[in-house]
Amino acid sequence: MMTNKKPMDFTIFRYSTILALSRAGLTTFAELEQMSNEEIANIRGLGKRGYYEILEKLGRTARP
Repeated sequence: MMTNKKPMDFTIFRYSTILALSRAGLTTFAELEQMSNEEIANIRGLGKRGYYEILEKLGRTARP
């Protein structure tokens, strides 16, 4: 799990995930960590693959 306030290293995400996060104004892992799984799932333009990719990087599991 990543727990720093430094800007995200966007190279760890696919391009479409990067775009969705950027459009949502998210720039740090700390911001993502503060969001619930539901809030992450509701990021506009983020598909299932991006959702699971983010959860994996945060060390979380998805609930059905």
